[in-house]
Amino acid sequence: MDSIRRCEDCRRIVHGEAGNACPYCGGARLRRVEDDRAHATRLHPPVFKLALAFCLGLGGMQLIALALGLSGPPAGHGTPFWYLNVVVGVGVALYAALRRNEGDFRALFVIGFGAFVISEALSVLARAYGIGALHNLGGVFRHGMLVFSSLALTAGAADGPGHTRHERVMLAAAGGFLFLAVLHLMLEFSKSDNERFEDIASILVAFSVAAYAAWVLWAERSRAPVVVDAPHLEKLLTPEKQDETKLP
Repeated sequence: MDSIRRCEDCRRIVHGEAGNACPYCGGARLRRVEDDRAHATRLHPPVFKLALAFCLGLGGMQLIALALGLSGPPAGHGTPFWYLNVVVGVGVALYAALRRNEGDFRALFVIGFGAFVISEALSVLARAYGIGALHNLGGVFRHGMLVFSSLALTAGAADGPGHTRHERVMLAAAGGFLFLAVLHLMLEFSKSDNERFEDIASILVAFSVAAYAAWVLWAERSRAPVVVDAPHLEKLLTPEKQDETKLP
């Protein structure tokens, strides 16, 4: 695990040994934080309980529908409701396994990103081979992406302002996933299944996240303090100045 320090000026967490200055405010008062304490701040039991409550609620709806002899509500273009139960249940199980080492935000982001990749892959396969069932299954994963991207944003907000540059990009990507999932849900409710419109939205979100990542990297590089080593500085001084800087 990398070194974890806290800036005493802006109170943000700094990961790694890149330098002796805070990359956020430029302050030099960095204090090392115990790994266990820093990792504990990334675990949020209310977020985990919310994910469990949602998963159990979906399972309860499925059991009630089976007990009453009713068909559950459709989950993505008329697919059976238990499809969504399986996707959310597997996602919550993976979240429970990953959160101990990665924290709530990163674990939820990985699951949301996985749902995004699977939904896009199913959409591509459905258009390439004309299989409508794959398109419907992709809608189920879009619904799962809605669940886990919203939970990821909640966990990211609970982490506070001490995010690394990579986590800030991940937050932006999670917001993009949430936007795509809500857009898909709105198109599904309005029964205007426009795949081209969804593809354009996905491309715009990917381009926006990439542009934001480039801007974050450029901004942090421009704010990073310039450190000049002593031998190089002595070469720049004249012989008279070098004699003045020497200690008696």
